[in-house]
Amino acid sequence: MKGKGFTLIATGLLVVFISTGCRTTGGIIGGLIPAPKFTKGDLTDGLYLAQDMSFSVVSPFPEDSYAYTYMSVSEEYTEKEINVVFSSSAAPAEVYRVNVYKNIQPVAGVEAFFLDSYRTALEGAYNTPFEKREAQQISVSNVSTTLHTYFQHIPERSERGRKLMSFDVLHSCFYLAKVSTAAFVCLNRIEGGTPLAGNSDERVQAFIQSFQLL
Repeated sequence: MKGKGFTLIATGLLVVFISTGCRTTGGIIGGLIPAPKFTKGDLTDGLYLAQDMSFSVVSPFPEDSYAYTYMSVSEEYTEKEINVVFSSSAAPAEVYRVNVYKNIQPVAGVEAFFLDSYRTALEGAYNTPFEKREAQQISVSNVSTTLHTYFQHIPERSERGRKLMSFDVLHSCFYLAKVSTAAFVCLNRIEGGTPLAGNSDERVQAFIQSFQLL
């Protein structure tokens, strides 16, 4: 199996690791007004169901939260691959990325390939290494898998004449497969959470536990 090339987009404090060609809905207009969410998938009562019904997951931000109000959803659907990314301007550097691959054959080493691609892109973007925190056995969508968690320091830097502060980020990734469909999910957030959005670790755990590969 050959993986699709990845593009890294870093805007302010947001670290968004997404593929090109995504359509984004929601978010913020003019730095203040929340934009409406017109998703390709069905987003109802805090549950996101993929357009082709290949997976479902709860919104990473509760419907009644400030972060949900300013949440954006990036979506790309093709015959073979789906890319969906949840983020919010009210939760800096907190990004929930789902990639689903359809009609594939199980191949040894695929999980390592995705992890290496993700790590290489983020290390190259900020010139700082990933440090392994833990590898935890979990069950997602009734499939046993490993949740890999890494630490990375994002240094102070300049972008378009603006000085951006440094921060520490945690990356948590897992891979799972069912029959001829596979998913690679990576979630990143500021270690310790942020004042506006609170404890991100709880949201990450809820997102993982709710993920269903259908």
